[in-house]
Amino acid sequence: MPIGAIVFAEHWVFPRLGIEQYQAERKGWAFNWAALAVWLGTLAVAFVLPLHLYFRWLPGWFIALATYTALMAARRLFFLGRITEGSFKTAFLVASVAWFVFAVARGSSGENPAAG
Repeated sequence: MPIGAIVFAEHWVFPRLGIEQYQAERKGWAFNWAALAVWLGTLAVAFVLPLHLYFRWLPGWFIALATYTALMAARRLFFLGRITEGSFKTAFLVASVAWFVFAVARGSSGENPAAG
């Protein structure tokens, strides 16, 4: 599910927002770590969503689309010098902590509608 959102973002969203497409290929990277982080994060969030398994793909797709676009836009702003390294790292840390707290809170609530 998240890979489709990443492909959609690279092909359709990035040109409209002025974000460079296919950065990993153009820069000769062996791997796109932002894509892996979004993929794993989206799967983790979708796992704890209080929805039936068959309905988790839709919010997961939009979460992956928004997260990947935000990561690549922040990377662009950082490398253009529009935001400092400290603010980039702070924003990334805050987003990571918020995601972790959300995932733990949803997982520890004891609700699992898919099980029953």
